[in-house]
Amino acid sequence: LWMDIEGSELEGLQGASGLLERRAIEIANLEIAARPETRDREEARAREMGRIMAAAGFQHVLDWNDTGGCCRDHVFVRRGQ
Repeated sequence: LWMDIEGSELEGLQGASGLLERRAIEIANLEIAARPETRDREEARAREMGRIMAAAGFQHVLDWNDTGGCCRDHVFVRRGQ
């Protein structure tokens, strides 16, 4: 699963709940925007996405593509893989 949907990743992840529950996804890359003016809101959204992924059996393995504070991608892998 690859999500880079300009601030709607949490909603997209919530929409993918059936795929997560069916274990149809093994690896996920979620971009998380972190613009200075919305940093607190985006950090809360990032924590919620992490909580959803952990509850679905994923572990966070990597952050990458840090564009100087504007956004970065978080990679999750299903535990046990």
